[in-house]
Order: sequence, then C-alpha cells, then structure tokens
Amino acid sequence: MDELDDEGLATQIHWDTYFGPDKERHHAAEELAKVQATLEARTFSRSSLASSLLQYSKQGLSAVHGGLAAVPAGRDIGGVSLKDVVWQGRNQGIHWEEGRPHPAVVECFEKLTAADAALGDYATKNLAFEVVQLLGWRDVAAFEADLSLLA
Repeated sequence: MDELDDEGLATQIHWDTYFGPDKERHHAAEELAKVQATLEARTFSRSSLASSLLQYSKQGLSAVHGGLAAVPAGRDIGGVSLKDVVWQGRNQGIHWEEGRPHPAVVECFEKLTAADAALGDYATKNLAFEVVQLLGWRDVAAFEADLSLLA
C-alpha cells in the first residue's frame, strides 16, 4: 500500500510541477528572451540613426568650414563647445568599435561624463544616441538652430 501511495504522490508532484510554477517560469523566460532581443535591436537601430545624424552634421561643418578649427564654437554643453560635441560625438559614434578613441574624443567625453554619467562608456559602446539626447535634438527645429550657430 505504501508503494502505491509513493507512486501516486510522485505522479501528483510531477503533474503539479508540469502544469504549475515550472511551466510558468519556462514561458516567462521565453517571453523575456524575446523582449530582450527586441530591446537590443531597437538600441542598435537608435544608435545607428543617431550616428547618421551626427555624421550629416559633421559633413555639413566640413563642407562649410573645411576643418574643425574654422568652425565657430557655438553654445556650451557641459563645459564643451557645441562644435566639439558634434565633431567628437560623430567620431565616437563611428569609431567606438576600434576600442582606442582618439585623444580629442577622450578629452571631450571625459568633460561630458562629468555632466552626464551615461557618457562614460565612450570606449566600449556607441553613444551617438546619448549625445543627440544631450544636444536636445528632439526635433528638426532644435537641430537646425544648433547648426545655424555653427554656420
């Protein structure tokens, strides 16, 4: 009789586990993996788009002024001139994968990190989106106003 009770309890525990918390945990883990993959894809896309925006800005400055030295300073952003944030932000967004940022990028981002700690990972990930946020370029008018300062 004890043997039948043990088998019955084991069967009940198996089915309770199969239909209970373990199954819920399994499905929750699958859903979490999907959400994390979506988040990573969106983060990559956001950074890529922001890198393109900084690239267009830098190309415009180069076309108008030739080089960084001839560009007007523009407004101050966390102790760094607008022209340097745009130029070095573009350089960081394009070259971050190399893992060896140029001294001008290091100098710019060290100052910016004091204003926004999110910019401290400049040697290990693309921070173009964070730079665009720092610049406040949430619409075309803000973008155009800053570039007009540098014209």
